Amino acid sequence: MTTLNGQVIANGEGIRFGQVLVYKSDLKEANLVGQTTTNGNGSFQFNLDNFSEDDLFYIVASESNAEDSEVILINAIGNVNPNSDSQNITINERTTIASTYALAQFISDEGFIFGPSPGLDNAFSIVPNIANIETGEAGVIIANEDNEEALLIFNTLVNTLSASIATEQNRNTLFDITTLPNGDRPESTFEALFNLAEELNQTLSEANARSFFRLAESASNPLPMLEEFRTTLPIPLHYTAGGMYAVGRMAFDSQGNAWIANNWDYQSFLNGEGDPEGICCAARIPASQITVLNPAGEPILGSPIIDSPIPDTSLVNGVGYGVAVGADDKAWFANYGNGSIVRFTPDFENNTANLDLWSSAGIQENDNPQGIAIDQEGNLWIPNSGGFADLDDLGSVTVYPQGNPSQAVTFTNNDVIGKPFNITIDNEGLAWVTNDQAGNSSVTILDYEDGEIKLIDNIPTNAPPTSPPFPHTFGTPRTVAFDTEGNAWVTNWTTSSLTFIDKETKETQEFPLGLENFGLWGLSVDSGNQVWAGGFDNFSLVLLNQENSRNSTVFESEALQHITAVQVDPSGNIWLANNWTRESSVSDPENIVGGDGVVQFVGLADPVEPPLIGTPVDPADKPENLLTTTFNRFQNSDRPGTYLYANETESEVIRRDFTNFVEEGFAFKASSTENDTLIRLNRFQNTDVPGTYLYASEEESISIRENNPNFVEEGIAFYAYDADANMATDFYRFQNTQQPGTYIYVTETEKNNILENFPQFTLEGVAFEALT
Repeated sequence: MTTLNGQVIANGEGIRFGQVLVYKSDLKEANLVGQTTTNGNGSFQFNLDNFSEDDLFYIVASESNAEDSEVILINAIGNVNPNSDSQNITINERTTIASTYALAQFISDEGFIFGPSPGLDNAFSIVPNIANIETGEAGVIIANEDNEEALLIFNTLVNTLSASIATEQNRNTLFDITTLPNGDRPESTFEALFNLAEELNQTLSEANARSFFRLAESASNPLPMLEEFRTTLPIPLHYTAGGMYAVGRMAFDSQGNAWIANNWDYQSFLNGEGDPEGICCAARIPASQITVLNPAGEPILGSPIIDSPIPDTSLVNGVGYGVAVGADDKAWFANYGNGSIVRFTPDFENNTANLDLWSSAGIQENDNPQGIAIDQEGNLWIPNSGGFADLDDLGSVTVYPQGNPSQAVTFTNNDVIGKPFNITIDNEGLAWVTNDQAGNSSVTILDYEDGEIKLIDNIPTNAPPTSPPFPHTFGTPRTVAFDTEGNAWVTNWTTSSLTFIDKETKETQEFPLGLENFGLWGLSVDSGNQVWAGGFDNFSLVLLNQENSRNSTVFESEALQHITAVQVDPSGNIWLANNWTRESSVSDPENIVGGDGVVQFVGLADPVEPPLIGTPVDPADKPENLLTTTFNRFQNSDRPGTYLYANETESEVIRRDFTNFVEEGFAFKASSTENDTLIRLNRFQNTDVPGTYLYASEEESISIRENNPNFVEEGIAFYAYDADANMATDFYRFQNTQQPGTYIYVTETEKNNILENFPQFTLEGVAFEALT
């Protein structure tokens, strides 16, 4: 048993005789563990029993009953050590803001916190970076010297919340400011902060931003805060540990760890080798290090991971934009410096990563590979860019089939691809390649099949835009990313615009931002189809307004420098790569200095399941997280060849009371709850052949109700994927012609056996998709 010793403090004073609720967060719900009441100075004790070190807890405190109170504060304390006798907890404005921002994507409309791992666990781990869960002071990261601006933003939020707690009038102002566009007005301080952090994209209108700032200024004991109002209020955490220098890009493994490519060697830069001030030649020695950060920005696996302390002898040699993590969590890096590929395999048990592959197969010495990708079959795609400097050195695309360099295949067609820069894989396994060759910009679609790279399509710079007729389709395209529907988005370096490509017609539409010298480079589309782009030259993150692109939201931060990569993790945090310092300029190449670390915008985007291969998926919509209810198959022995599928609750009844139904074992996993990505399967009993059942989609059910009165509807059986979702295992429906109106549902293997050996069963097609 562990005793939680806590205190609830609001506006500097303990909440007397307030309610304290302790919850445990799970995949699909938050369970109330218990409750207690604060004493006269706001203190409380709660004994936590029968829990594991992996359990995640949060505490909700209110002035009175939480259902009726306008003042609600929280602390997402996360894991508790079951071997500890006690743990101190403070619940105040800081912990409330830190918890709400970090867990914004896991808070339900009803105010409960739950969701899938690892995103949920990772989000909990970020809370202490912002607020100390024990003392209620500023957290370990936000209080350091790299996060001075983030702390001022955080303090502004804290001051506003404190002022709102102080008076009912101030609370009403806060509730008005954070009312949603549909008119939904928050009824508590926690709900108001949730609206700001998630529903409003941490963005306010100018009028509301001014009101918000005035509230902050009115706090009775204000913390040092921003000097003027801002319409965007993200919390940008700046991480600099782990040997990062001139970060090119990052990719996330299945646990949400960030594998980071560094352009230049940080040791030489720190030592000032070759230049007393460390700003010239030494600053641009190709990096010999890679960095791996955990989701909370802490270096892991021995980072910086250095193959050799002597840069010229290292197998890691100046990685540029080329990093990708496969489904097996092995991380691949493309060495821009010497034209080669390296692979690292993580060893978490020993806190290290092993460099277990190096190859230059299919890559010429000056090919300068860039934005690599791994497809669903484990094939590694390599864009050999030919480099930035030599415009006449044209490139190619190489594939390592299933990651095997000895079988490397290269595609060369400079009429189509002159300067391949970035490759992204769609759901069909096709590779979309950006070609940023001056005067010949395009996006090319390639396929690898039967040992050959095949040209599928090429979308040139003069492809017909749908509307209106913009002068350019592409302007030195950098990155391509897909939305959840499989449409492609492209960042354009020279035109400060994004290009949309319809996945079916390949028609394009340009979205100009109306911002000069923005230099769009990095790009990510989250699972809610929000398009996020990074401005290399404007040090900004852009959320595209797809209705009016010139009115897109621009998030600025002093922590941001010249940005290359933009990536969304499974907690909904947006990571940005600082590639050059702000002072560096392409017009003064001799004095370019590498950027400092990465910046994480907390809880701003909709989560994306890692590693990202194909379209972005909300981790909550993964088959493993949606389809969690087990269904067993029973055969009716009174009518052999007829079947019933039942969840475990119904199965217990069948085993006890209906012995004529013989259990054949596990059938599949489906969902017992509704979800937008699933279809409903209703169960009908055939009264002409009692004890036999049909499972039908709602569309088919409508026809059955109208035309087949012998089928009596018994209700919703389960939810599963549609027949063409390509998300889980296909289940085929057969009708038994010897007993018409009776059915069996089977996977591919059993389907083939039935077709070969049981001619009385007629195949009717795929009925649904479920897990096996």
